[in-house]
Amino acid sequence: MLILMTPDTIKKEHYPTLKKAIHWVNKLHIKTKLQLHLFEQKIQQTIENITDNKQYLKEKISIHINESLFKLNTVYPNEPLEERIQNTIQKLAALGIKGFHLSENVYSNYKPILQHHFFHQYNVTTSIHSLNVKEEHNHFSYLIYGPVFPSISKINYLPKKEINELKKEISVIENNSGISIIGVGGITKNNFCQVLNTGFKGIAIRGCIWQNKNPFNALQEFIEKWEQHKNQ
Repeated sequence: MLILMTPDTIKKEHYPTLKKAIHWVNKLHIKTKLQLHLFEQKIQQTIENITDNKQYLKEKISIHINESLFKLNTVYPNEPLEERIQNTIQKLAALGIKGFHLSENVYSNYKPILQHHFFHQYNVTTSIHSLNVKEEHNHFSYLIYGPVFPSISKINYLPKKEINELKKEISVIENNSGISIIGVGGITKNNFCQVLNTGFKGIAIRGCIWQNKNPFNALQEFIEKWEQHKNQ
């Protein structure tokens, strides 16, 4: 599985790359640091611009749901945080979105509101920063673990373990639960094979594309390498 994550701020010049990317990658994760009252309108515009309102493309999108998105909000001060999270997800689902990525904090702090039907109804994923995977994680479609290498987009965001130390842990998780672990952090066209050979079922890329002077060319080159690897 190949996942592309967007920048925190999606600008006009990013759309040509994103409109191509949605066809090339398995999943497109949309990240944003907007406040809630801006988030819903902006996300709707972003989805329409990327997918041209085609449902089969919307189904490749996953929206990141972060706790800070709701805590910074002052528009609905009397609405409990749990209700804000549920209402926002329902509004996004009404747009045709079926994928939601919960930050580690949202999942850890608000488990009671995440009923079983939520996981069955949508394509839900979360982030983990250790490979201490528990039975409760089996509800998720996949888990994103990182960083596997020093992050390109986050300063001083470093791996806790060398990548060659992760192989046994990933093998144990796969044998016990079967859940897919996706690697993220510092992944480039030159090292992604090492990540896959360690046992990760996929990769998520971000910095190697958006930190490049020409994101479109960077993504195109990555896709070429990705296809070569698949065809080996």
